[in-house]
Amino acid sequence: MTPSPIGIRSTPGPTKICYDCDHELYPKGKIIFDDPLVKQDSKGRWHCSDCQETERRKNLVKIYGPNHTNTRPFIEHEDKIIRKWNQGACSIDNSITQGRWKHPQTKVTYDDIGKIYWIICDDNEGNREFFKKLQNELMVLLEQESILIYYSNVSMI
Repeated sequence: MTPSPIGIRSTPGPTKICYDCDHELYPKGKIIFDDPLVKQDSKGRWHCSDCQETERRKNLVKIYGPNHTNTRPFIEHEDKIIRKWNQGACSIDNSITQGRWKHPQTKVTYDDIGKIYWIICDDNEGNREFFKKLQNELMVLLEQESILIYYSNVSMI
């Protein structure tokens, strides 16, 4: 296997897909490409480490309850994440974008049709890392050579 030019680790073997991940974000399942803790169950279904950890935490809450010392820290952490993302906004632009471009190396002309999603959130390293990972997952899932993501400063009036 040739090393990736952008330094992404990949899970060896055939494509692995976790169908337990958020169904709104991953309607066809989440492609697992950089998860060393991925596990396969007895039925042959793959489970990413995030879903395994979520299931483990749900079981702990069922056993101990939400205010126990074994569960309170991760519940508070999740609450902090939810509050952070509630400071953002997401919308879908209903207009269709169209364009024609020529690939600089192959000289093949492409006609593109696309949809725009606007996501407004804090510009920080965590968000940039999240969107870079999402960009890579979408490129594989949607079979695209690239996904355009750009950043812009936004001022609230």
